[in-house]
Amino acid sequence: MDYGMYGSISQEIFNYLISIESQLRNVLCKKTMLYEDTFRIFLNKSLQRVEYLKTAPEQLISDLCFSMTPCFLDKGDILAKAGDKAKKLYIVFAGMIEIFTQMDNGTEFIIERLTSGSVINPTAFLIEDEIDTIFRAGSTAVIFELNVKQFVDETIKYHDFASRTAIRISD
Repeated sequence: MDYGMYGSISQEIFNYLISIESQLRNVLCKKTMLYEDTFRIFLNKSLQRVEYLKTAPEQLISDLCFSMTPCFLDKGDILAKAGDKAKKLYIVFAGMIEIFTQMDNGTEFIIERLTSGSVINPTAFLIEDEIDTIFRAGSTAVIFELNVKQFVDETIKYHDFASRTAIRISD
């Protein structure tokens, strides 16, 4: 089975296959981790820079990479504004994301310009912390996003890691 075939089977069929043959999941996971996809390698390296993921099992990082969704932004598109709850982790793949605030007189003050490899909200999205700045595409940009549910769904499979890092997720 090659990488292209993984994408052609439904989640339902995949779950059925690994339920009838327990070793199949391990074989598929190992093959997937060996695949040298540019996006996966980029996302893998970016996620491994997040402090609480530095000790994560390789397979968890790989699972998180495959759970991320690409998002294409035009210049000026707003990712989040002050007062929103942080609900997603973002990784900038291409382009630039500006983090800025608006002064009382309406003037924008750019705090930071984030480029390829930058990770946005790595901790805030876990607790849905309130955002106090504005995130905007400073140019056409490609980002990858991961929401809390995707993170939890993947992380709960790795009990040792979750307990070691004190990641506790409740509904």
